[in-house]
Amino acid sequence: MHVVGRFLYDARGERVVLRGVNKMTIWVDVPHGTDPFPEIARTGANVARIVWNDTGTADALDRALSQCLAAHMIPMIENHDATGDLSHLPRVMAYWTRPDVVAVLKKHQEHLLLNIANEAGDKTVADEAFVAEYAADVRALRGAGLLMPLIIDAPDWGKNLDLLLRVADRLTASDPRHDLLFSVHLYWRYSRGQTDAEVTEKLRESVTRNVPLIVGELSSYVSDGSNDTDSVRYQNILEQCARDDIGWLVWEWGPGNMDEKTGRLLPWMGMTTDGRFDTLNGWGRDIALENPFGIAKTSRRPRSVAE
Repeated sequence: MHVVGRFLYDARGERVVLRGVNKMTIWVDVPHGTDPFPEIARTGANVARIVWNDTGTADALDRALSQCLAAHMIPMIENHDATGDLSHLPRVMAYWTRPDVVAVLKKHQEHLLLNIANEAGDKTVADEAFVAEYAADVRALRGAGLLMPLIIDAPDWGKNLDLLLRVADRLTASDPRHDLLFSVHLYWRYSRGQTDAEVTEKLRESVTRNVPLIVGELSSYVSDGSNDTDSVRYQNILEQCARDDIGWLVWEWGPGNMDEKTGRLLPWMGMTTDGRFDTLNGWGRDIALENPFGIAKTSRRPRSVAE
């Protein structure tokens, strides 16, 4: 796969607009030996973002990527170990550049997207620090022989799209392959003044700047433990992404969501109650099946993974 301009193409040259689901595989499926991907695939998704960390063995990683591909979806693997903290990126890179892990990533790289780190950096991260750290990481991954598109999340727990748009060109130039995607997590709280117009404006700015942007996480709820149904107006996000062919992935298939600070389970953040397609809840069913801009109505699987 590779990036040209602001679009992603598969190995056969077919343009791919990502439509998919996040799955907390490392915490839910790996310990229980389950395969969640056939159920997710029933939505028509063409990609699954696989939540991972450095406890995952190379064998478990190989199994998860193989299962996702067997379900005819593009695997997007991410590492959660630097969430909210840019200083933890060396830990993430130590995992991705381990020889046994590199061997697995190379095995699957024709169809693989590597999301370097989930939401690395808090709201204090400056442009120069962000560019310096990620530019070095990109070069290290390329030096390890990894050729797949690399994905860089915005800081401030994925929300700072302004910074991402400012530095995207510099980071792309730092990549010997010029093969990067950039990801924002749209937990912009309407209860604190966010508006549909502002969301639309920022997504349109990525198009104007020709930045290869995806929405790596969106939901009907914020992810801080609040049960605030007005916090994320996902309908507008889906519509705008459809208009501009911007890829997106919904958080999260479920079950197992919890508040990281309190450990309290947050069942409303899962699309399902038990990981089965048949238990899709109201907002999960809407995003997956019923919304005119949702997965079932807009997802197209490239032949390279559909066959």
